Amino acid sequence: MSNENNLSYLLSLIGRKVRTYKGGPESREGLLLHVKSDYIALLTDKNEVVYYQTMHLKSVVEDTKANFQSTTEADTKPEVLKSESFKDMLGQLKSQNVQIDRGGPESLKGTLLDVNDDFLALQTEKDGVVFYQIHHIKSISVDHGPSKDNSKQSIPKVTAKVFSELLEGFQHSWVTINRGGPESVEGVLADITSDYVTVIHHEKVFRITNYHIRNISHGSKHDQKKQQEGENNENNEDNQDNQNNQNEESTNEKDKNQENDQNTEQTSKQEAKQNTKEESSNKSSSKNSAKKSEKEAKQTDDSKSVQMTTNDSNSNEDKSNKKKVIYDMLMSQVAANLEEALNKAKNRSK
Repeated sequence: MSNENNLSYLLSLIGRKVRTYKGGPESREGLLLHVKSDYIALLTDKNEVVYYQTMHLKSVVEDTKANFQSTTEADTKPEVLKSESFKDMLGQLKSQNVQIDRGGPESLKGTLLDVNDDFLALQTEKDGVVFYQIHHIKSISVDHGPSKDNSKQSIPKVTAKVFSELLEGFQHSWVTINRGGPESVEGVLADITSDYVTVIHHEKVFRITNYHIRNISHGSKHDQKKQQEGENNENNEDNQDNQNNQNEESTNEKDKNQENDQNTEQTSKQEAKQNTKEESSNKSSSKNSAKKSEKEAKQTDDSKSVQMTTNDSNSNEDKSNKKKVIYDMLMSQVAANLEEALNKAKNRSK
């Protein structure tokens, strides 16, 4: 039975809202755009087109009451690839940033370097170049996130056209197989047969079926992590140097500002001191003026007092003189009267 016949049940769902898988990291809701021989295209509510390889598609769920609502305008909807096969569609994604699988240990983002008969090469930021067997890829989509600069990473030269030839090129090298999950193995690829490979890691010998090798890469995850840490340290050193230069400039500027502040403060203190002296001098002058005024006032009061005393003395003397004049007048009158009385007495005696 052909794949087209196997997918005939999906043809009636084109243009409807469906969910791929009942649950799990690969499950997405969206509008079923088209159904091809070995893959389907789904436009999600987040305006992302996801291409699912139908050999892994376990179930498709239709919500008969749901209506698909796009969150973007029609002229901003993403381009939908319409190749007849999943591998041909992958070829159209070459040199683009993509995400393989929606989640899980084997999900990776990177630049799609090349697509061959049964494997592809993905350049990643943290894991270097990872080679995937195409039949293990569950889904793929264009990654619209910020692009990563992978120009510093070394890209191995690959001339193999099929996965078995790729494995032969890795023989006697340290490799990592199935980078994520419990089936991840790293060690020296010692032997290769048509059915399985042998990987030696210290005292352990692993035999892995070729079909179940999802991906493979040169080196170990530890080496990749160490290289990433080295690049991060280099970037951190550059950032630290820039930070130190900025701190030095900031310190010089701070010292300059502090010196200016100190000069300003010293000038302010001198001005305050001068103002204090002037204020003290003014206070002293005011105090002396007040004392002088007080002394003058006191002298004036004393002069007034002396004048008043003199006036009182003059007044008393005038009064005494008046009394004396009156007394003299009275005595004169008494003497005149007495003389007149004596004359009268003499006349009588005669």
